[in-house]
Amino acid sequence: MSIKTTALTLHAFWRARRRRNHAKTRAGLLRIQQRLLKRFLSGAAADVPAFSAFRGEPLSAWPIMDKAALMDRYTDYSRLGVTADEAWAHLNAGTAPEGYTVGASTGTSGNRGLYVVSEAERCRWLGVMLAWALPDVFSIRHRVAVILPINTRLYETANESGRLALQFFDLSKGIEAQFGPLSAFGPTVIVAPPKFLTALAQSDLNIRPARMFSSPSGRTSSSSAIPATTTGTTAPTIRALPMNSAIWWRS
Repeated sequence: MSIKTTALTLHAFWRARRRRNHAKTRAGLLRIQQRLLKRFLSGAAADVPAFSAFRGEPLSAWPIMDKAALMDRYTDYSRLGVTADEAWAHLNAGTAPEGYTVGASTGTSGNRGLYVVSEAERCRWLGVMLAWALPDVFSIRHRVAVILPINTRLYETANESGRLALQFFDLSKGIEAQFGPLSAFGPTVIVAPPKFLTALAQSDLNIRPARMFSSPSGRTSSSSAIPATTTGTTAPTIRALPMNSAIWWRS
């Protein structure tokens, strides 16, 4: 990473850590949420053409969105004016507008979404993710296995940090096909859907990660209980939203 991107990542990391420390109580969390929401609604969100008329309005006045509506009028929600066809073309060709990265969600909701993020947004995403998921990243060099059906350029940002080794495992090739490569990699951290974590827990694979995170896919309590009881490692749900560098976390 360049000096600039390193500085951006570190700034996002320490800011996220500070906010987390201030959000140890519900009252503290709500104060932070309200302050950031007000800033977001009057700034980045209102810069989107489809939302410009709502600048400064309370959240209750804003339209309710879903991914299908976003993709149906993608250009109206793009600050760059990129069309969905242009974004898909970039994604399939491995290209992007200069200074940006194009990626797509895995489609766990049944609808794949596109995102276009700047270099600064990539760095902020990485800093926030590390602050919440791997706060000890500066003392321990983790080996992170990301096991999902679709790869994204955002994961390469983590490798560029030099503080961890991240390897993508293509779940579209099947669950058991990942066991051999995963064992050879020896991950200390695993990010995967509940179905994979369950299969891993029921296998005889000798892997003992320090942390496991369940990527969202309609997880039920039964699908998360098996990994937690057989490996001794709990698996909270982690959901990253690179489109606005935010993170949702549910234990």
